[in-house]
Amino acid sequence: MLSQKEGKLLSFKITKGKENKLYYASLISVLALLTLFLSSKSFMFDDEPILQTEYDQPIPGLDHVHLILKKWEYNPAKKIMQVQLKTEEVGGEMFEPKLKFKAKEKGEVDFLKVDVVFHQDENYVVQIKGVPADYREVGLIVSEEAESSPLETESLGANEGGEISVGKQEQKDEEKKVVLRGDYRKIKENKNLKKKNKIEYVEDSIKEELQLKHTEIENLEKSIPIQDGIIDQLNDEISKIKANKKYQTETEKAESDTEIQKRKISIEEVKRQKGEMETKLKEAKEKEKILKKKLEEQQREFNKEFDQ
Repeated sequence: MLSQKEGKLLSFKITKGKENKLYYASLISVLALLTLFLSSKSFMFDDEPILQTEYDQPIPGLDHVHLILKKWEYNPAKKIMQVQLKTEEVGGEMFEPKLKFKAKEKGEVDFLKVDVVFHQDENYVVQIKGVPADYREVGLIVSEEAESSPLETESLGANEGGEISVGKQEQKDEEKKVVLRGDYRKIKENKNLKKKNKIEYVEDSIKEELQLKHTEIENLEKSIPIQDGIIDQLNDEISKIKANKKYQTETEKAESDTEIQKRKISIEEVKRQKGEMETKLKEAKEKEKILKKKLEEQQREFNKEFDQ
């Protein structure tokens, strides 16, 4: 049998062994969490300035259109990015330029593969392939190839000396570019991101426009009653000023008349704004009906194609 001294020693060793195991387990857990913290973009502190191109803002730089960045997403599993753009005509141009796209990761020499997966009217959906999970910033380089307008075509004719004028053409050959910047801190991660067929992209575009129109209708329906409240308030102020005139001097009455006139002008301005809002609301509701009909037609077309 163990002596009392030996028993205490054995108990101490067992306790000490458990403490060591607990210590090493805790150390491993801390190291694992530290590794995750240092390697993950989500946890990593980054004091570099965010250079993300703004969403939903006209971006100048091209000759014939402004670009509007609508959405920028990334699927880390498939290493693809998807950029949704719209174009806006500059100065009432009536012809549509052809846009070209290149992409490059910041600090890299080689370009990334770019596909225009959808283009209809002013809508573009571009996919960038081979983007690594540890990317920091990706630049989408956009340039345009526009056919010459009729006026420019005429100006390329022969001059009085019989020589061909090429000044305009040389200017046209100087390709302008716009770089859209995508910062990992501002790009939405979408694990379901994939290439769709044309009908699906058309549906997405219509649904997005419908959502914007629905929001516009909601805002107008909230704003119109507010105008009535402003008019009521101004009329109430006019009534109070009129009531006080019987206790005023002639000079004070003249000042009151001026205040009343100011409020009457304000009432007319509010009525004008209310009328504009009501017109916009009517147009927005009409547009919403058209978009819903268009979406239904696209969905029928999609179902027909799917059933074949």
